[in-house]
Amino acid sequence: RDQPTNNQSMRAVVRLFTAPQCALCESTKVVLQAARLSLPFDLCEVDIAQELRAGDRTFFDRYRHRIPVVAVNGQEIDGHQFTYSWLEDALKLSPP
Repeated sequence: RDQPTNNQSMRAVVRLFTAPQCALCESTKVVLQAARLSLPFDLCEVDIAQELRAGDRTFFDRYRHRIPVVAVNGQEIDGHQFTYSWLEDALKLSPP
């Protein structure tokens, strides 16, 4: 799993829980990457299938029926409900 480096530690971390061959995951990632142009955050992508293959069922069991899921400092939203406005609000309400 990607972790922010020390010089990035003051920014919020947005996690995208995803899986292979997920079209909605890809479109959510495009929105997140575009949002990084105007909103300060670090993006960490977590492939739940890869985690499962590595022996960790935690994310697979939690998110397999919901992916993509976007998480900002404990707040989560399913990808089909995700919007730029939600991300902007979540980043304002959540300290890094």
